[in-house]
Order: sequence, then C-alpha cells, then structure tokens
Amino acid sequence: MGVRKELRIGVVTSDPTGWHSSRLLDAAGEIGRAEALSPLDVSVHVDAQGAEVWFGNEQASRFNALLLRGLDNEGLPDFQLEAYRLMEESVPVTINRVGPVLTALDKCRSSFMLHKAGLPTPDTVVTQRPEVAVRAVQEFGVAVLKPLYGSLGEDIVRVTPGREASDVIARMLRDFGVIYVQRFLGPGGRDIRAFVIGGRVVAAIYRVAREGEWITNVFQGARSERANLSPSMAALAVGAARAVDLDYTGVDIIEGPDGPAVIEVNGTPSWMGVEEAWNLNIAREIVGLAARRVRRAALATYWRTA
Repeated sequence: MGVRKELRIGVVTSDPTGWHSSRLLDAAGEIGRAEALSPLDVSVHVDAQGAEVWFGNEQASRFNALLLRGLDNEGLPDFQLEAYRLMEESVPVTINRVGPVLTALDKCRSSFMLHKAGLPTPDTVVTQRPEVAVRAVQEFGVAVLKPLYGSLGEDIVRVTPGREASDVIARMLRDFGVIYVQRFLGPGGRDIRAFVIGGRVVAAIYRVAREGEWITNVFQGARSERANLSPSMAALAVGAARAVDLDYTGVDIIEGPDGPAVIEVNGTPSWMGVEEAWNLNIAREIVGLAARRVRRAALATYWRTA
C-alpha cells in the first residue's frame, strides 16, 4: 500500500508564509495535497449528525494528517488547544500532539518528566516565592533564571548569589508570577541541539554563542556548526524525546563537567540552524514521518475491517 497522491495534509499555522510553515507545506505538496489551516478558523460543531471539529467549511476528519505549528492570539488559545485535542480523536495522524507540546512548553513539567525517565538534567527549583528562589541560587552558586513558559532564549538571565540576583528574581516574579531556577552547568557558550524525528536523531548541531556571550539560541545571534553525536549522546536525545512523547523535537543538551545533561525539549522547534549546517530538508523528514503513520493507520483499519 503506497502513499496516494490524494493524501491530504494540513499545516495548522497562524503564519502560513513563515519559513517553517512554508517548508512543511512545500514538503507536503510533494506527496499529496497540502493546505494551510488557520487556528482562527477552527470550530466545534455538535448536532444530531455527530460531533466534529472543522476548519472553515472543512471537517478536520477529511484530512489524513495534520501538522500542528501553533496558535493564534487573535482568538482564544485555550479554545484552540481544546479543539485540537478533540480533533486528535478523528484525524488519523496528528504531529506533534497537543499533550506532548504542552509538556515541552512547561519547563517545570518537562524537567519533571526528564528526571522521572532517569535522564540527566540540571538541578531545578520552580517557585512563586522570592526567598525560595534566592536559596536555590545560593545553593547552586551560579544559576540560570527563566520564565516558566518562553522560547528563543528570551528573558533568560545568569546570576550568582547577591543583590543583583535578588533584584532579578523580584522583577521576574513580578512579571511572570513564577520563576524557574536551574543550576548552571558551565562553562557556557556552546550546547548541542539534536533533532529527533520518529525516534531517531536525523542531525545535530553545536550552537555557539557570539563572542563574549553565553546564550546559545540561534535567534540571539549564535552560529550553528555540524555535530557528530556518539551513540550514547544520540540515545540520550532519543530518550528525552520519548520521555515527553514528542514525534519530532529539538533536544538541547549541554556538556557539563559531570557529563551531558538535557536542558530542555521543544514541542514546536526551529530547525533553520540544522538545515543550514547539514543541507538537509528537515520538513521533508517530518512530512515523511506523517506519511508513514498514515500508511500504518490505514493498514490497521484494513485488518480490523477485513
């Protein structure tokens, strides 16, 4: 049973002309019919004929696979998320699913899940109390302060015990209500992003910070270099993806003084740096995973009804 040309793949995105969404749409168009779907167009219909999630005038269940790339704040993200959850019950394949994406987005929960899976990850304290955060910084010696929800390396501060740390903690609690305090595993300035798709590392890069900086996010000016991972490092990345149950993810790993540790996983990761370093088409790999899952679901349905 091959993938038929009439395969329908929807990319749910608020920015269909953006780099990542465009890449997914192009890759999906190579094997079937690709359509951009706006989160603002999602609706739920319950009537005598049944309960369905729609995008505009189209039932979500008419798609073979949906690739979720985000929400739209012009509407109500909480409703969009719930609609996506309901949608997963009728669409054969959804990548990434809502639950794992939310786990990855929540640094507290993802740290908890990584530790529960027995994976090395930095000591962390998440708190709403300034005195608890101050004590954590004192214990760690050098700590990284982050908002609980955030991306692209924004609002991340490295501190040592003292007045400045207390001031930053007070400001972040005022702005965010909760603070994520993580032990800094120096020396900083370089980490690894391993891109995992379907349970294997397809490529990895070193993210190298700008001269004199320590934050390694590409959107903060870091550069990407090819990284060839050892089998044990690749297994660590795959284990992190499995711990959070993501179909594809960028796993961020730091080579600390006591060995590698997983810093975080990403539910809607950027892969621009990976493509630039390796000249790969990551979107094609993601769409290929969706197509294989569609085939598998079709075969399962066939054997159940044969």
